Amino acid sequence: MTPDSASVYVTYWNLPGPKLPTLPALWNLKTRTKTVDVDRVPNYNPDGKQRIEFNKAGYADIISGAVERKVRLGVDPVVADLVAFSSDGTRIATWDAKGSLAIWNANDGSRQHTHKLVRYGTERITFSSDAKAVLLSGSPNTILDVATGREVFDIRGGDVRSAAFNPAKAEFLTTHSDGTAKLWAPAK
Repeated sequence: MTPDSASVYVTYWNLPGPKLPTLPALWNLKTRTKTVDVDRVPNYNPDGKQRIEFNKAGYADIISGAVERKVRLGVDPVVADLVAFSSDGTRIATWDAKGSLAIWNANDGSRQHTHKLVRYGTERITFSSDAKAVLLSGSPNTILDVATGREVFDIRGGDVRSAAFNPAKAEFLTTHSDGTAKLWAPAK
């Protein structure tokens, strides 16, 4: 859904009737009409003032403001299977299926860090509230230091479906595919 709740991105249909195209599209909720086809659903920062869009050539653009100022994310096409904004909107994390985690400056599109990791099965990226760590969840689940790429905490206990960091404390909550929720307080 767009931040103004006026439109929704639809990636596929699961309705009876004629087969419809499965390309992602933006639909206006009020008029119930398709606004535009998109190559993939964009990612919005938490305040909804920026989004990342990928074009057909693989380039990622950061779109900001009402006048839609574009900033290119890096100079080469970006391979990104997952994208996440930090809660303050200053950083972007991208993850690809080959195990590369990249951290980007959301204001100018420059790459700040790249970490090659030997892991597969990541399904989500979540920044800590201070944007100094990222949680890679899926299988396995781990928290990495953004600057070094070093694992700072290994999460045991099932497939992590979502995570939320507590901004006031060094703790976080995870929900798991088995229906459990766990509160973690990693030792420093």
